[in-house]
Amino acid sequence: MPWLDQILSRQTTTKSEKLVEAVLALGKAKEALKERKEPARIMAEMEHHGKVLQSVPEAQDLQQQAERLLQDVMSKEAKDLLNKTASFLEMEDLQKARVCTDQIKASLLQENDKKLFDEINHRLSYLEKLMRLKQKYTASHDRRDHFAVRDMAGELAKHMGQDTSGYWLDRMEEHTSWIKKEWVLVSIDIDELPIYYASFGLSWLDEITNSCLLPDKRHLIIATSQERWVFLRIFCLDDQKFKKAIILRTPEQMFLHNVYPVGNVLWITGENGQVLELGLEPLNILSWHDFSSFAGEDEVIEGARLFPKSKSLWLDKHPKNSDSSELCEIIDIDRQSIVRQVKVSGYPMAINTGGNFRIAVQNFTTKTVQVYSERGKAVESFAFENYQLIDVVTLHPNGNDFVFLPYDDQDSMESDEEVEGEQHGDLALTIEVRPHLQGKYKPLRIENSSGECSHAMFTSLDRGIIFIHYADTFSEVSAYILAAFKENGQGFELLYEVRVPEKVVFACDEFSRHIVAINFQGNCAQAVVLNENPPVFDFEIPGPSNRVIPEFRCDFFLCHNPTGVTKSTALAYMTQIKGWKEKELNQAINKIKQPGAHTPDEIAAFIHALYQSSLFEKTKDLKMWVRTQHPNHYSVLLDLAKEAAKGKNWLQVISWLEGISRPDLNHGTARHICHLMGIAYFIQGEIQRAQSVWMEGMTYEDGQCDLNPYIEYAGLSLLPAKKRQKQKSDMNKVLSIFESVDDHLANKRWSKAIEIIEKNEDLSRTDLQMLAKLTWAYLQQNFNPGEMQWLFKIITLGNYCEVYDNKYMHDNKVLPPYIETWPDSRLSDLARQAKEWLDRL
Repeated sequence: MPWLDQILSRQTTTKSEKLVEAVLALGKAKEALKERKEPARIMAEMEHHGKVLQSVPEAQDLQQQAERLLQDVMSKEAKDLLNKTASFLEMEDLQKARVCTDQIKASLLQENDKKLFDEINHRLSYLEKLMRLKQKYTASHDRRDHFAVRDMAGELAKHMGQDTSGYWLDRMEEHTSWIKKEWVLVSIDIDELPIYYASFGLSWLDEITNSCLLPDKRHLIIATSQERWVFLRIFCLDDQKFKKAIILRTPEQMFLHNVYPVGNVLWITGENGQVLELGLEPLNILSWHDFSSFAGEDEVIEGARLFPKSKSLWLDKHPKNSDSSELCEIIDIDRQSIVRQVKVSGYPMAINTGGNFRIAVQNFTTKTVQVYSERGKAVESFAFENYQLIDVVTLHPNGNDFVFLPYDDQDSMESDEEVEGEQHGDLALTIEVRPHLQGKYKPLRIENSSGECSHAMFTSLDRGIIFIHYADTFSEVSAYILAAFKENGQGFELLYEVRVPEKVVFACDEFSRHIVAINFQGNCAQAVVLNENPPVFDFEIPGPSNRVIPEFRCDFFLCHNPTGVTKSTALAYMTQIKGWKEKELNQAINKIKQPGAHTPDEIAAFIHALYQSSLFEKTKDLKMWVRTQHPNHYSVLLDLAKEAAKGKNWLQVISWLEGISRPDLNHGTARHICHLMGIAYFIQGEIQRAQSVWMEGMTYEDGQCDLNPYIEYAGLSLLPAKKRQKQKSDMNKVLSIFESVDDHLANKRWSKAIEIIEKNEDLSRTDLQMLAKLTWAYLQQNFNPGEMQWLFKIITLGNYCEVYDNKYMHDNKVLPPYIETWPDSRLSDLARQAKEWLDRL
């Protein structure tokens, strides 16, 4: 055998069995190749015996033949798989088609087949994508998720051919229409909007703005919410008129917190973590998210702020019944997941850096302000002095640095109990720049300002100006100031300070290039683009407050402070408490409790000192101890009366207080007791006794309670109708409005009643009685959907439901007997009727 000879000529150490196996394998390979069979097995055999057969030229030739044959076989198989794929595509069996294509090695195909493979694979991928979209469409449809269904239909319409895209466009429009109907999304073109509704739901002197300037720089949008209803109005700067009103209903109640424009899309955030994406051109609800579920049952959400471009939501929350630090969770709104958590001790302040944001948070422990990215990454930190609080921050006009408005609130809690010789913190706002630029910027104090009052600050990057809005605390009447400052190379210089209306809000565009002030104080709204020149507003400087009806909500009274010896004793205790450590304070409290060590009056003064020092838990504990030890002391009876007043148990209030010998007390406490007793008598209908006890209270000259309005109120209540009509006082003018409304309602003059209430917005904003009567008047009338009055009805009813459900939002005035006061049962039934009407929309 020549093969064996060829092997032996070079292989002398190989075992004979191996030689025989190699020769036999070579023979079988030769026979198999003649029949063009098993090329892969042949190649494996050749490789296995390769070392033995390397000296046989024919073996190398056979191996090359096997490689060519395997290539031919694999090419044929690939061709067959390609044909199968085409067949499965014709049958729309995409799963089997994908199994085939996954087995095809394109490199084995001929050039023409490679081109066909690319076409088939592209077609298959396209059909698979359509299949996935259809599956998502069906799943979303089954869940009744109309937002997802609409989006899937839109995607299918984009990817379908002309013959079927129309079908999916119809489906998209169908679900868009369903969303608009379910959300009651309505846009109304208007020529003018009554000032009552133009400013409806807005908060004045609030650092959180619900207004923004749209990209065309000619229109701004103002947004508010009432219960589940979001109310938008679009104002034209050129015409100085409202042009469009938009109403929509959200799936859950939404307390609107902030609006921010990104192009022609408006992002609206609710304070409990709801996010609404609204397209303005065309008007369409694009998405809705509710992240309130990210807070546990034992947590409270303090606020939420959305940063749309990074799709990040900052959810600020803290545990209930706990003084632990708040926690901000940064949520990716697309992925519905938490990307980072940030512990904070202060409220997050958003800084518009020209379209994107930085977030500043004050850390009271480290006395720094930490600056974060939108995704919660710490990027900078700035130090501030002790006792400096910061509520607002803005971007420096240079586009790089930050401007803060700190104020010193050291010992500000003692401001109502001035300690002789003590120096309190300076509450004036001060402009400070961070980072410090080589001492270039010195702190600039704003005289007559107070950090305790609401204030706001905005940057116009185009103008290079910062605008600061604050209350003038030294004015005899309420006064509000707008100040403009500009960089002059040495720091900031004041361009102007002007008085502005109380009812003003500010709007900023997406990139913080322009700032607009909107005035609502007058018969119509007025918007002014702020620049280097002092703005001119059309408004009258108000006189004393219109709230001439005296306050009957005892839980808000701040006139309870003692006078005389009790006050001086309390102030002395406060000075001591300030210097005590916890152990020393506890020792002092234990000493107070020792029998005979202190009189009940001294203990009452000590309790007052604890309260004024913000030691509320210790105040509460000591009060409970005093109740057991000195149950008949005036301080105990007064506390019990206050608790009864909170529960509206007026007979019990009278019972606790009428036995106290008032002439023996300090004037402050004696007058306050008369204050509370008079309120209880008045509410019980004993007007004459109320007036008498209030007049007694005025004889205690050093008391803080202003009882003159109560005495006048009781006097008006006791006058016969004819004499009362001759009275020209502001108080009687206000009460006559209530009388007129009652008269119109009694005679079913619904439109007249509505007109009077809406003209007197200061009376009807929070007064539950007036809001109830306005709601009742609207419920008696029917309007066509899309009419202005129909829109006003929705807003009124939604507002009443929200105010009724939140006792802290409304002021249920105590009215004289000759004015009808609706009982709680009627107010509750009216809220039910309003909700039922709204639910039918």
